[in-house]
Amino acid sequence: MKRIAELTGLATSLSTVYQRFINASDLLPMKRSATDQEPWIAFLRSEVKQLFMAENGKPEPGWYVGGLRGVAYLQHRQQGQSAQVVKLPYPWNSSRRADIFERVKKIRTEMLNGLSLQAAAQAADSRSSHHAEDWPAAVTSFASFKRNHGRVSVSERTWQAKYEPHLERLTALMTSSKRPVDARVLLEKLCNQWEPGSRSRQICCQNVAAFLRHAVDRCGFRKAWLPPASLADVVGQRRTAKRVGYPLTDAEALRLVEGLPDKRWQFAVQLCVVYGLRPEDLRHLILRSGELWSTYRKAGGGGVTEPRQLHPLMVMENNSQIDWHLRERFGAGEKLPSLGPPGKAGDALGTYLKRQIIWKQLRQEIAERGEELTCYSMRHRFVRSGQLRSIPPKVLAAACGHSLESHLRSYSAWRDAEVVASHFDHALQSIAGVDKTAIVI
Repeated sequence: MKRIAELTGLATSLSTVYQRFINASDLLPMKRSATDQEPWIAFLRSEVKQLFMAENGKPEPGWYVGGLRGVAYLQHRQQGQSAQVVKLPYPWNSSRRADIFERVKKIRTEMLNGLSLQAAAQAADSRSSHHAEDWPAAVTSFASFKRNHGRVSVSERTWQAKYEPHLERLTALMTSSKRPVDARVLLEKLCNQWEPGSRSRQICCQNVAAFLRHAVDRCGFRKAWLPPASLADVVGQRRTAKRVGYPLTDAEALRLVEGLPDKRWQFAVQLCVVYGLRPEDLRHLILRSGELWSTYRKAGGGGVTEPRQLHPLMVMENNSQIDWHLRERFGAGEKLPSLGPPGKAGDALGTYLKRQIIWKQLRQEIAERGEELTCYSMRHRFVRSGQLRSIPPKVLAAACGHSLESHLRSYSAWRDAEVVASHFDHALQSIAGVDKTAIVI
């Protein structure tokens, strides 16, 4: 016990001279290699050297603390024997110097009680705060928070689809013998199964990071489990650019509507084409003061969307608007098709369309042009029509029921191409002596 008390006092005194030591590298008796030039590494090794002093006042030979692949480890090599190595549960960086030393000190204390290096490391691990962090209990707490108290509470379906699978993998990893040492390493291990920059990788990263913040803030976990302030490095970037959705032309929209045999689905497609609806909007339509509204509230990273009044952009044929009288038909009680369970309207619409001859024909024609026809091509037609009518992006975003940021991220490529084309058309017409036309800006 006397020896343990001496070690504790030594650790305290060493920490008080840390800053002085950084600026006085000549105090080091050892020769530093190129990788040991950082002052914190030299100081840590000096601490460890002092910790492993024999009773004759000389340091015990063969002890070494270092980093391998970003993780700290402690090594002991006795003369004529193979080296023994134990991994420490901390990353090898300056911010964890004190934690690394404290863990080595605990291991040394256990060894003074007669344990081997491996047994001492296990005993120190079992006594550390590391095991006070109850990962399954933290997941249970987070699930309750997200269902009932979060800024953006999630449905049971969303929890099961977008949170539960990732947190089950996290729990299995954190209760294994190969658990990560901090939040960044944990996020990378969980997200690496998806392509960098992909939506699946982004969702995993964002939702696990939200859990980790909850674990630190509400469950008392160490700050080592706080995720990075920016997740961009973990999410990464796509190797190929994300495809911009294909907007149906008005002629294609007319062909699609006329080729559908079921009047209920025909009505649904007309609504999507003219009002730019998401499929899920179809089950949330109401009349309010004679106007058509969608009360659908879509949860996302920026919050929950508000109910919105719907504004039509009619399909054009031969420079004339085609009025399908959609608001009047809805008000008269015309039926829409069954859209499946909540949140699955897109699946229901997609299943129906993929079985229709006209859809197959359009998909083939569009694929030959290097584009892809999807259920959202009707909504994209609405946006594209709005751009051609010079409706400002902020107004179009409100009509679509999403943020301006989301709108620009999805549709700015079309607008940029349109501006470029307009300027070149104007230049060519000027050269040819043609009257100037308005430039889209």
